[in-house]
Amino acid sequence: MAETEQQLENPLLSQMCDIIVADDHPILLHGIEKILATTKSLRIVATAQTVTEIFRVLDLYPCEILICDYSFYGDDLPDGLPMIKRIRTLYPHIKIIILSARDDLGTARNTLECGVYGFVRKNSDMRNVINAVQEVRSGNKFTDTATTQDMLKNLLSLGRNERSPSEGRVSFTPKEIETIRLLQRGLTLTEIAELTNRSVKTVSAHKQLLMKKLGTRSNLEFFHTLSNEQLMAAITAQ
Repeated sequence: MAETEQQLENPLLSQMCDIIVADDHPILLHGIEKILATTKSLRIVATAQTVTEIFRVLDLYPCEILICDYSFYGDDLPDGLPMIKRIRTLYPHIKIIILSARDDLGTARNTLECGVYGFVRKNSDMRNVINAVQEVRSGNKFTDTATTQDMLKNLLSLGRNERSPSEGRVSFTPKEIETIRLLQRGLTLTEIAELTNRSVKTVSAHKQLLMKKLGTRSNLEFFHTLSNEQLMAAITAQ
């Protein structure tokens, strides 16, 4: 039923999606294949167990999404971020979902900043793999619940050392939340200024403060953070 409702909301999800899955653990690879097989519109066109195999199958089999482990062993080619960057350079049209045994926030943030569309911990509910695929196909970013919660906790604790204990956690004003929502819609600073009857300078100042509160160091990192629907939903619900 849930899948049918999603497809009604987004007809794109009814179209066939070709996927390549890469993991160096055969049992997990088989498990992912079984999970994806439960959705008729998802088709695995190839699998890989090494970084070398990933690039070989990417050359041979066109796909929309690559579900890929973060760490591979026993391969001459590098894994991790260098692997992701190379995939992004050679196959910019492919959307990457990282399925990782690493549960540290740094790995999740680094991969998302590197341009991947989804991050799922291997110790989470494996149905998250299907959720990630559907969200990514809809043009959204996806992180599993535990990763999203860790990101939110990190955001809410930013700046705590710079304030007195009575000030508590980082909070967002109604105007800042409004700015977040408008930026998410793709509006420019000038358009936001006109829409909210504020000066461009004021809107720009709000954006700079938001970047600081969100712990982002560049525009690229800032807009990657804004594209995480789950994370932003938690913030705008304050």
